Amino acid sequence: MRLPVLTEEEMDPQQQELAARIAGRRGAVRGPFRVWLHSPEMCERAESSARSPGSTAVSPSG
Repeated sequence: MRLPVLTEEEMDPQQQELAARIAGRRGAVRGPFRVWLHSPEMCERAESSARSPGSTAVSPSG
């Protein structure tokens, strides 16, 4: 099963804020962040983990 890409109109305020923050840092919402937006809590953790100092997380691109 594939999750659909959420449009801005389909996002709730928390999802919109996360999408704007991700796009601001990465240029666009791409890769796994599109899927993670379906779970704002997961997206928040993944996004903050990817930007934490000393993180070994690889920044998704494309």
